Amino acid sequence: MPRTGMTHPRTVLGLCGSLRAASINRAVLRAAAAVAPPTVRVELYPSLAGLPLFNPDLDATALAPVAVLNGAPRSQHAHAALCETLRTMSARPIEGACVALPILGSGLDARDIASHAQHAASLRAALLALTAT
Repeated sequence: MPRTGMTHPRTVLGLCGSLRAASINRAVLRAAAAVAPPTVRVELYPSLAGLPLFNPDLDATALAPVAVLNGAPRSQHAHAALCETLRTMSARPIEGACVALPILGSGLDARDIASHAQHAASLRAALLALTAT
């Protein structure tokens, strides 16, 4: 018999846009999984290379909510272009779930990012904003 009052965590699929093994954004995703609040479970997709090409004819009609976690924020234009590309691919970037962390060149790995109070708080807030939709 199911218990009343218990909620299951919402699962978030983490997908890194880089194929590099040492990708900064992959480290950010691993850190997000490590610091996720108890109401959120982050499942990392193993490799972008294994996904099929985008085909809008096979896509669902509903706009899927997405977060953009950027560990190498070099340009606001690049971030805006990525969000527009996601909208074109039937995604709905959630404003409060899109964060840029200044990690490029810092030498931080996933554990260091998760241990950094400000980065961890930003990642948790982004996950909560995403799962609140």
